[in-house]
Formats: sequence, C-alpha cells, structure tokens
Amino acid sequence: MTEKEQKKELRRTLAARSAAMDPSLRRQWGEQACRRLLQSPLWEGACGVLLTASTPQELDTGPLLRAALLQDKPLFLPRCRGKDMDFFELRSLSELRPGAFGLLEPPEGRPLEPVPGLLAVVPAIACDKRGVRLGKGGGYYDRFLSGFEGVTACLVLEQMLFDALPREPHDAPVRYLFTQQRTIDTSGAAGGYG
Repeated sequence: MTEKEQKKELRRTLAARSAAMDPSLRRQWGEQACRRLLQSPLWEGACGVLLTASTPQELDTGPLLRAALLQDKPLFLPRCRGKDMDFFELRSLSELRPGAFGLLEPPEGRPLEPVPGLLAVVPAIACDKRGVRLGKGGGYYDRFLSGFEGVTACLVLEQMLFDALPREPHDAPVRYLFTQQRTIDTSGAAGGYG
C-alpha cells in the first residue's frame, strides 16, 4: 500500500474515531490546546497570525480567531483558487463567507505580505511527533508551506497524535504541536515549550 493509500485509509479510520468522541470532552480538550498556544511565547511574539476557520473534523480555531482580533494582531485566512491558496487579512468574523469547498473565507482585501515573525497555525486531522500532518488530502498547505518562512504550528488532540504517520516527499511538517496536555517542538531542540 502506498503512502497516499495509507493516508486515505487513515482519514476514514480517524473520522470514525473523532465522531465517537464525547463532543463536550472534545470541545474542552480543543479549548485547552488553544489556551496552551495563546499562552505561549510563539503567540505573544507573532507579528501576524495565519489561521483557518475550522471545519467539524478539526479543533475549533474560534478562540484563536477571536484572540487575534481582540489583540489587534494582524490575522490572515486563506482563499482557495485552483490548486493554490492566497491569504487575506480578516478584520472581523462577520466578514467570513462560504468559499471553495464550503470553507469560510475572508474577503479579497489586503493580501498577506511575507514579513518576519509570522505564525501559521496549520489545520490537521492528526499529526505525528515529527510534525507530519494528516490533512484532507488536497495538498494546499503543503504547497503553501514549501515557500513559507515563518513559524508553523498545529492544534491536535493527544488522541490524534502518533509516533509516525505516512509521509510523502511533498509533505511539509510543522515545527510545534499544541495538544490539550503539552507542547512539542518537533525539531527536537532542547528547551522547547512544555
């Protein structure tokens, strides 16, 4: 079985695992993971944040969206076009509209400018301890991250964290994982956030 086939099978298995979780516990754990990120030096030091409006399969990014807006942190969300995506600034949650694949997108306004100090919180269904993500399979974030020079992170439940996931050559791992219990620096650098 190829890595691509393994990922497809894992998506089915993990969707069932996620659906079987107690919704209130899943929400509580997601809030804990968000709180861990919001209290981290990564968030505090970010000059801008790249986020998505989460889907039901992902942890709720609502607390992060609201925190960025309340803290006047420049906030950018993606708009999909063809096989790529561009990020545009979001100034209010009321600006979000359904876009490609039914995902909520920002208006086409001020585009993201690559500046030092950006933090991208990348969506994932599951991750491994090396930072390899299992996404929905479209490759949008892998293509985007191949040229991204900021810091990358994922919110993931401990129940969706693995020692190793199938990895294809184009997969772009993230640097930090925030779960309801801990923070993992996937580079293995000493002194990561606890």
